[in-house]
Amino acid sequence: MPAGRALTTRIAAPIRNAPTPMTRRRRVSAADRPAVTVDWRLVTIGGLLGLWMLIVIGRLVQLQVYQAATLREKAEQQQQKTFRTTPARGTILDRQGRELATSLKVASVYVAPQNIRPEEDRRKLAATLAAVLGLDADKVLEKLTSKRPFVALKRKVSPEEEKAIQNLGLPGVELVTEMQRHYPQGLVGASVIGFVGLSEDEVEERGKAGVERAFEQHLLGRPGRVIVEQDARRKVFNVLETAPEVGQSLILTLDAQIQFEVERILTEALREQGGKGGAIAVLEPATGEVLALASSFGDPLHEPPRDAEALLRRYRNRAVMDHYEPGSVFKIVTYAGAFEEKLLTRQQKIDCQGGSIQMNGHTILDGGRYGALTAEEAFAKSSNVAAIKTGLRLGRDRLLRYVERFGFGQPTEVGLAGETPGGVGQLSDALLGAVPMGYSVNVTPLQLCAAAATIANGGVWVQPHVARRIVSTTGDVLLDIKPRTRRVVSRETAREMTELMRAVVERGTGKRASVRGYTTAGKTGTTKKVERGRYSETRYVASFVGFAPATRPALAIAVMIDEPPYGRHHGGDAAAPIFARVVETLLPLLKIPPDTSPEIDPAWAAGAPIPTEATPDGEVADRPAPLRLPTTQATVLAAPPNPETTSVVTVGDARRMPDLRGLSLRAALTACAKVGVRLEATGFGTVRTQSVPPGTLITEGMACQATLDH
Repeated sequence: MPAGRALTTRIAAPIRNAPTPMTRRRRVSAADRPAVTVDWRLVTIGGLLGLWMLIVIGRLVQLQVYQAATLREKAEQQQQKTFRTTPARGTILDRQGRELATSLKVASVYVAPQNIRPEEDRRKLAATLAAVLGLDADKVLEKLTSKRPFVALKRKVSPEEEKAIQNLGLPGVELVTEMQRHYPQGLVGASVIGFVGLSEDEVEERGKAGVERAFEQHLLGRPGRVIVEQDARRKVFNVLETAPEVGQSLILTLDAQIQFEVERILTEALREQGGKGGAIAVLEPATGEVLALASSFGDPLHEPPRDAEALLRRYRNRAVMDHYEPGSVFKIVTYAGAFEEKLLTRQQKIDCQGGSIQMNGHTILDGGRYGALTAEEAFAKSSNVAAIKTGLRLGRDRLLRYVERFGFGQPTEVGLAGETPGGVGQLSDALLGAVPMGYSVNVTPLQLCAAAATIANGGVWVQPHVARRIVSTTGDVLLDIKPRTRRVVSRETAREMTELMRAVVERGTGKRASVRGYTTAGKTGTTKKVERGRYSETRYVASFVGFAPATRPALAIAVMIDEPPYGRHHGGDAAAPIFARVVETLLPLLKIPPDTSPEIDPAWAAGAPIPTEATPDGEVADRPAPLRLPTTQATVLAAPPNPETTSVVTVGDARRMPDLRGLSLRAALTACAKVGVRLEATGFGTVRTQSVPPGTLITEGMACQATLDH
């Protein structure tokens, strides 16, 4: 049965080939494995999703971590707009506490164009605002349609304009508080105080001249802020305002009343005698404190300037910014150097050669044909020949040394912007004869005043300065100004020079600088101005510098008059009388007792004795106490009348009170002195009210209170 057998074999084969538990699994080759199919579309999608998630996470890290501050700032810029407002500058005060410059709160009008109601007729609104604020309607309309969120319509409006805007109550029109500089004393001391102007961004008021500029870093406060918040439609929904911070206060050595009087004297003198202008400097010798600096280009100093050019001239301080050849006043330096070097004595004779000397081919003349004169006589008569011979004996090096010691050729650093140092050129042999008599050297009136103060102060130069101290808003003293000092000449030399300068006033070229009741000392000077490279024969500068009282100096004063009328152009004629006016006005004002009057009022004698102070080299010199007016509104005591010259108005045997109204302080003092009334004045300017009615019978010891106002 072959066929059946074959079938059995075929059936049995698979059974024999089936694995048993003890049989090993045969390794399957790669070719025998079933094929695996990959869906690449799913892989691609998954990869892209993963990459997208990485990008999102990275971007979130970038935005939330690295760019968070920048984006926050940009968001605030879109939602908020910040505007700076004018900071409050510190107050400037005089030595008596009177305000010279202060900052006042004023309102500024701003507009938020997006907050104006759509139904409003903007052209009509512009016309209304223009009428109230005094602006051009078209320009107002341009601002009302601006895309900016907050636009200044008019800054620093008047109180009337502010009230009118408040009454209108217009949506989108805002009043913002800012600060504006105010000068309570008007133009008094303008050339010292200076002025302010807006910065380039028209926000901060910056000092442009005077102490306003010199002390800018102390006076400038911190600006305020106005934050305007707006929504996504750029509509303003909130305005936040931060007030500006006040700057530090500056207390000056200046006295507003003294400054007013000195400016008045200069104005009156120029009007009476003529001249293109001038300057007066007044110092306290013992401390170097500047009491007044008056400067004029011929304009009345207490009247409004005629135009913008006159206004700018008003702020130029000629006492520190103008330099000129001083002429014979510079002989103070020459003679002081010779005395200090023991080359000359007061009574030593100098041959003046008939008033003529030859120097480098030029003939130098004196004012007279003088022969042999003592040094005191030569100085009093202002002999050029004697000065040149004294300078030649002193020599180039020593002369230059004293020029520098007295402070010439270098700025005093008084504390005012724009000060010029002046100077001496190369002192060649050709110029050695010019400098001793005040030519070929340039000085400022303040430098001359400091030189005179050096003699008055026993030979010690004290740095002139206009600032006393800087004070915080809480009243704490942040900086107390301490001037530099140096000894220039000995006390003995200073005493000798004082005698020479007294001789000038008593019997020399400065007789018109004498003042009844007070001793004065000084020196005259007259110089030709340079015109087209040559010295003019008709244009001069007249000077006088000195101090008073000569026995106990309280004031050092320098007067410079630019181009006085020819014929009255000498220092003794044009400048010395102005010096006398300043002395006779200020010394009674400061309650400085007369030192030559035969009868002294008990009120003067009651004053405290004048102390002494140690000089830098340890010597003790007679130095006057620093001037201090007794109250913030100075009390003025009239000088005692002179029985030989006083004429009084009488009715029978009784004297009556004169009418002081409309008189200047000086005239009121004179009128009261004539009737024996003690004048107590407050303010400065001309008398407006008096406590004792005109015509009242005078009783012994009567006092009259007067109020002055300019």
